[in-house]
Amino acid sequence: MTDQSDTDPKGDQKPAKSPPSPPIPPQNETILPGAEQNPPAGRQLVTVNLPSGVRPIEWLQLGINAALVVVGVVAIYIYGGQLNVMRGQLGELVRQYPELKKAADAAESSLTSQKISFQTDQRPYVVANGAPQFITFPNEKTKTRVNVILKDIGKTPATNATWFVALLPYGSKRRERIPKFHAFLEASFANLRKRRDDMVREHAGEIRRDISPTDTIISTEEARPLLASEMAGLMKEDADFILLSIGIVNYTDGFRGAYETEFCYFFVGGADQKLWHLCESHNTIK
Repeated sequence: MTDQSDTDPKGDQKPAKSPPSPPIPPQNETILPGAEQNPPAGRQLVTVNLPSGVRPIEWLQLGINAALVVVGVVAIYIYGGQLNVMRGQLGELVRQYPELKKAADAAESSLTSQKISFQTDQRPYVVANGAPQFITFPNEKTKTRVNVILKDIGKTPATNATWFVALLPYGSKRRERIPKFHAFLEASFANLRKRRDDMVREHAGEIRRDISPTDTIISTEEARPLLASEMAGLMKEDADFILLSIGIVNYTDGFRGAYETEFCYFFVGGADQKLWHLCESHNTIK
């Protein structure tokens, strides 16, 4: 009997192992499809990690952006309301502009009037303090001399004051007295102004002076001796012959105002040496 193992030849063989199943990818990994599923030796399996959700920082950014949008919408709404209000106010101002301008002009006019009123009340006023006073009465031998007293009756000093006074004999026929007298008077004031201008131009610093309130200045003027006919006319007191006293005073004040005073008196004769009359013109304060 042939030696023969009782064992089945196949009995010593180990059961064949099944091929290993492919690895189960993690939850966040993906198996490459097709031929790339089993990469050849020497190649490395590549996996792609995909985000599984939104990170907290992204939620924060989204929240901030949403808040900014809300704030912007609210700001636009507020600015729109303010713009409408401003448009309404502008329209109201345009409608009220004529009245507002009228009120502003009235306020400015009132202020100017108050300023002028105040300066008028406070300014200096230099005037002839009464009629001229004879020092030497008219006669045929000596010059006639009179004093003219100037006084500041205002509340502030008269500064840079200059004054020019003239004593003038004048005679005319009765029927031509008035027109000739007016012409003579205007010519006399014109000559006095020329005399003033020439003197101020050459000696302004020497002749100007200040006059304080209630202070007085005495100016002495003289005229030639009278002729016998002139003296006789003066004694008749019929105004055929008169003595004329005229003057101009210029001065300034602290308000930078420039002022001028004119005065005019005439004497027709008689025993009363104080009886001087005011002229119909040239007695002004400017």
